[in-house]
Amino acid sequence: MSKADPTAAEGAALTPAGSQLADLQKFEQGLVQFIAAHGLPTANVLVAVPERLRVFGNVEHVLEKLEPARRAESAYISKFLAAAASGLFDAALNYLWDETIYELRRRVAQYDLTYFFDISVKDPDRRKRLRDAEDLPKVEDSELVKGANELGLVSDLGFKHLDFIRYMRNWASAAHPNHNQITGLQLIAWLETCITEIINLPQSTIVVLRTQTAVQQGRCHPLSNPFGIASTCAYQARNSSMACRYPRWDSFEGRLLRTADRA
Repeated sequence: MSKADPTAAEGAALTPAGSQLADLQKFEQGLVQFIAAHGLPTANVLVAVPERLRVFGNVEHVLEKLEPARRAESAYISKFLAAAASGLFDAALNYLWDETIYELRRRVAQYDLTYFFDISVKDPDRRKRLRDAEDLPKVEDSELVKGANELGLVSDLGFKHLDFIRYMRNWASAAHPNHNQITGLQLIAWLETCITEIINLPQSTIVVLRTQTAVQQGRCHPLSNPFGIASTCAYQARNSSMACRYPRWDSFEGRLLRTADRA
């Protein structure tokens, strides 16, 4: 008889089948009994264990996409998993969005924030109170995601995905009272999207010169002039967002305007 493959045994230990299923069921039983003992409702409070298993049955593959250094700093993803294990998917979604917004603010803070605030916040009264990175929390989540898309940090497709997750966070998470249901596959798919689109983004930038002439001629908006864009813009080699958004980006003139990538 051949010996068992130790790597296979190790992989099995990471899956929710078997002992993890029993652990989740035991944990839920004790928690429900504790809640009921205090006269509190228990019906429709926790997501069913099979839905939780759909999260943990796929989470290893999703977390593999998260760089180890970033994984070690992702406290809200730890809370996301704890909430998912407890059957509180609405709270898990809230934690996931917290991690995503935190990481997106860190990326946006590397930009010309004056320009970012100009294109993101349309209310003049609010805009005049925004000056530096400490003011980023004053920017609405919808404005932050849309502004990152305008800068080229987030692709058009990524923006649509993130805006949908933001919508679900507002209407199906613990952020606001609701009784909407979230499935395990939805939750794990949103985790993958947030990791791919935001959390794994490099924090290096490319400096792009904006001439005084372009400013004076009103050619500062990226959609009206490929060289009148923000002082800095994100580098996204994986989807070539700059080349896609600005057709002349790869032209001779465009190459002259670039500088070396900096950390």
